[in-house]
Amino acid sequence: MTAMDWTSGDAGTHLARVRRLTERGIVETARNYDWDKYPETVLGWIMAQKCVDLDTALAAFYGGCPERFNYLHKREVPPEFQSTCRVLDNICLRVNSGFYLLRDDRAPVAADRLEKWLAVQKIDRRENSSGRWVLDEAIVSQLLAHPGPKTESGPADPSPKPQRRAPGALTRLAGVLRPGRAR
Repeated sequence: MTAMDWTSGDAGTHLARVRRLTERGIVETARNYDWDKYPETVLGWIMAQKCVDLDTALAAFYGGCPERFNYLHKREVPPEFQSTCRVLDNICLRVNSGFYLLRDDRAPVAADRLEKWLAVQKIDRRENSSGRWVLDEAIVSQLLAHPGPKTESGPADPSPKPQRRAPGALTRLAGVLRPGRAR
């Protein structure tokens, strides 16, 4: 698939282009969209699509450079970056709810950044603090434990074929709170 030219057009034009893409194109765009353009309109729509897998969601999340804003209060974020932060908020919420599925047919691309992110979260926990975006380790650690594709016949097809759903925080909490369970 050839890269889409995002240098021209407004938010509506970009969204119309994305809505015409195949699932593979949506995934590729999620990973490569220019966050300096219209992230709230374009990535907001993309990230709500069922074809976006967990690794793609994290790659898109890191594409927004969340490190820049993770320790800023919402009111401290400059106005030109508020839409970026709203998209990052939504991606984090969907990751933590288990919305994005883990794929079995390829190795994770965002693993290095995820490992660093989780290491910082652990430091924050030790210091009784946290950033704006705290990823659910029970969900995202499945990605790190994932061995990747079984074949070595070149790059895997980036069109999503989700295999299993990671349990969200509410699902795990419901399991703990079920009547008759030891607490």
